[in-house]
Amino acid sequence: MPDCNYVHLNYPPTSGWVIRLINVLLNSRSEVQERLTTWWTREEVYEIALALASKLEMVRVVARRLDERLQEIGKALLERPDEILECLRENSACLVRRDDLLLGNAGGP
Repeated sequence: MPDCNYVHLNYPPTSGWVIRLINVLLNSRSEVQERLTTWWTREEVYEIALALASKLEMVRVVARRLDERLQEIGKALLERPDEILECLRENSACLVRRDDLLLGNAGGP
């Protein structure tokens, strides 16, 4: 097996519109394109686009995971309506006692 200095993981971002937009900008003959190429090289613009697309993908994954956790917490709270009402009447906190809801289970993400 040959020595490698890097590994490529083929995980293309789903927000491909960023790269399409950059392609349109770089291939146009507009004033915006002129400014872009005076500030950055074409390669730098593509790197910026890929970085933005990757960050948008990370935000999507984090939002999905957060939503899953919040749904789990919501279900746990719905299982204890009397305790919730008592906490509301007393103006006190209602604790979620199941650590796996807040931290995720050991086998999950």
